[in-house]
Amino acid sequence: MFCVRHHDRQGPKQSGISVGLLLLSLFSQFPLQADFFSNSDQGGRGPAALKRETGVRALGLGGAFVGVADDASAVDWNPAGLQQLPQSEFLFMHEDAYADQFHEFAAYAHPFWKAGKRRTWGGRFSYLSMDPIDMVEDGADVGQTRPWESILGLSYAESVGGVSVGVSGKIVRQEVAGQSGQAYALDVGLLGKAAQERLAWGVGVANMGTKLTLGEETILLPLILRSGASYVVALPSKKSALLLALEFDAPVDDKSRTGIGIEYAAPLSREWRGALRGGYRTDRPSGGGARFVLGAGLERGSLRFNYAFTPDPDLGASHRFDLAVRFGTPLKEEVQLRTLLDQARADLNIGHFAHGLETLEKIHRLSPKNQEARNLSDAFQIRFAESLDPDMLFQQGEQAFKNGRYEKSADFFRKLVLVQPDRPGASQALAQAEAAVAQERRERAKTEVARGRQREVQEQILWAKEEEKRSHWETALERWQKAFALDRNTAEAKAGIERCRSALYALAEKAEASGELEKAQALFNASQDGLTSYRSSASHLAALDQRLKTKRAGESRERYAEGSRAFASGDWVRAQKLFEEALQLTPEDKTTRRALERVREELNRQGGNPQGK
Repeated sequence: MFCVRHHDRQGPKQSGISVGLLLLSLFSQFPLQADFFSNSDQGGRGPAALKRETGVRALGLGGAFVGVADDASAVDWNPAGLQQLPQSEFLFMHEDAYADQFHEFAAYAHPFWKAGKRRTWGGRFSYLSMDPIDMVEDGADVGQTRPWESILGLSYAESVGGVSVGVSGKIVRQEVAGQSGQAYALDVGLLGKAAQERLAWGVGVANMGTKLTLGEETILLPLILRSGASYVVALPSKKSALLLALEFDAPVDDKSRTGIGIEYAAPLSREWRGALRGGYRTDRPSGGGARFVLGAGLERGSLRFNYAFTPDPDLGASHRFDLAVRFGTPLKEEVQLRTLLDQARADLNIGHFAHGLETLEKIHRLSPKNQEARNLSDAFQIRFAESLDPDMLFQQGEQAFKNGRYEKSADFFRKLVLVQPDRPGASQALAQAEAAVAQERRERAKTEVARGRQREVQEQILWAKEEEKRSHWETALERWQKAFALDRNTAEAKAGIERCRSALYALAEKAEASGELEKAQALFNASQDGLTSYRSSASHLAALDQRLKTKRAGESRERYAEGSRAFASGDWVRAQKLFEEALQLTPEDKTTRRALERVREELNRQGGNPQGK
């Protein structure tokens, strides 16, 4: 009789149980050789790797994933779900499970377009192993063994008649105590959607295949039937999502079980999105696992990380995580098809039959067998036939007019006049509808002009306030004036104009008191805002004008005197410059003008080479 000694992380520990009983506990109750991976009771079929659940998001939902199946783990749960992936995806899962078991799972999915329809292929590899165990025969060590199992698979999915269909082929290998075996298995699945794609359903059959021979033992594969559904609940915030999932599993070698799950996902920031999950199973799988499971997820761009915690009072807790990355771009044909279908639906809803039929023709060239396009085509034919009935056209025109949809009413009456020109009241109804359309358009145009003017008023007000903050009173005044010109009922603009004029007036008084006469004059003029006077600005300006004349006359006499001395000394160039400055200050001074003319004559006579230069 063979016995085993298990090396755990604390060191070797002797066990006097049989190989079958040990691996029954370590490999989800699948015994070695005659009993290692099979059992006549519950969970008697193997290998164990075929019963290990994959995809941490699926685990966080309590295993209710056959009706969700929207990531690369669909290769295991429901291969038909591969059709939901918008881009290529790679997923890796690690499980540090019960009794020193290690489970690794990797999956890849790649959508492509061929023969007018979207298709997806996928691949998977999983590996289940445990720490080495000592083999004992008649109380003596005879070596060690490290049991392991692997699954290598290829999946394919496409849409048929509005339903996704998928199939997975798998090669299953197992090795225990130097003995190995291999089997081949097939999974098939269906997935469909309804209720504006909020409701999804899925069914599948997994592990149909050959027997696995391990030494003298023949092991049957654990056939399982799955069915389930999921529903996305509409939330007030469109950025958040609430998913409800349900699944019923019927394994041939175990009790049937039901899984339910819930997931709430919402943005955490502009770049990050998070999810919380909870799941419950009505009956624990024979391979272990708890009734309750908790999970969480983080997503940033194309990267997703998921974690699941599975407590178990008998075997201990299990921690599982996976990392998924999506890459590439969505299929351009699929994006184009989705856009065209949306346009065709919109055309059907608003009755644009000609444009809708053109859109359907484009869809036919892109995807000749698209079922949704066929359904839309049938709907267009029915609606078009209905649209040619004179009585219905008249009723629809009247109803649209009563509801204030004047353009739609006019369309119905135009079509009625074409179909039945002599129908009583049709021409009058059309004229009434067209008049209402014209009036509606005039009102709409008037409203748009008023809105545009109001937007410009608000822009001018904002700019004016900014200029006031910088104490740019003249520029602010100009902005307030423009706002007031656009809307003379704007009290805010009136107050702003008064505020700016008052500030300019105060600055003008301050400049006048400090002797800055030109600045004071400009500020008083600005404060008047194009009016005859503001406060006592007119008297201030009159006084400033007189003071500036006196000041300029004095400065002019000084320059004239300096120019005369330069002329007497023969420095005619400097004399010319000084006389010109004096004349600019007092343009009416004839004496200065004659002096300037005389200097210029001397310069011309000397040929531009005066003395002193």
